[in-house]
Amino acid sequence: MISNRTTPYSTLQLDIQGPIASIVLNRPEKGNSLDEFLIRELTDAYSELNTIDSVRIIILSGEGRHFCTGADLTWVQAGKGKDLRAESLALANLFHTIASSPKATIATVQGSVYGGGIGLFAANDFVVASREAIFAFRDVRLGLVPGTIAPYVVRRTGAGKALQLMLTGRRFPALEAWQTGLVDEVARNITPREKTNQLTEKILFGGPEAQLAIKEMITTLRPPIDEATRDYSVGILTRARGSAEASEGIKAFFEKRRPDWTKFSIRQKQSDL
Repeated sequence: MISNRTTPYSTLQLDIQGPIASIVLNRPEKGNSLDEFLIRELTDAYSELNTIDSVRIIILSGEGRHFCTGADLTWVQAGKGKDLRAESLALANLFHTIASSPKATIATVQGSVYGGGIGLFAANDFVVASREAIFAFRDVRLGLVPGTIAPYVVRRTGAGKALQLMLTGRRFPALEAWQTGLVDEVARNITPREKTNQLTEKILFGGPEAQLAIKEMITTLRPPIDEATRDYSVGILTRARGSAEASEGIKAFFEKRRPDWTKFSIRQKQSDL
């Protein structure tokens, strides 16, 4: 049984102190954005922690100003010729690994949190946000679709609000994220870390076997995010990543201009799908 340990990773930090494991995204120079390496290491870290009996709580946070600014667009732009479905499936499997964890999972978020970063925290049991945090599903403004994150977002906010936020891609503050159910707690008069510590203390008051049974029970009772749902969301994201519209959107982002959407009709988009 492992009580205290630090495991080396290249894109994150993993530390285990008794019943609490901390995962820290460690690409601050990139806004902790997701690429294939971070996705793989996060999946490995959660998979490892899910098997350690002494761990009761997993806390996810990000080093630096931002929790996670979504997908690394340099990585996304370099997707031509790669297996886009395999990459989308790896992302979906990461979210599933977090959501299906038998541990109590907490995400502590700050700064700008976009796209895949929202999916990353939405898969957790609890989300604590700094009051200054800003959120956005910016995918649509890049010609992309928030496919693999959608099942976890909809489960938190409901379909109607998720639709509105995803269609506009607008930025919204922590208070609105709390009002929609996207985050559970906003740290107002204390730091997000202090708020998270208060939450961990409350969790540790409960019996570990009872809490495990509760997680199993809730997973059984609520509508599942099953393999068919994951496959559907993977397909949506894969097609969007390979589209000419996404190519234009990401190119415009790097060129710091507005995308020219006039060349893409709805009819053309439907034929792509």
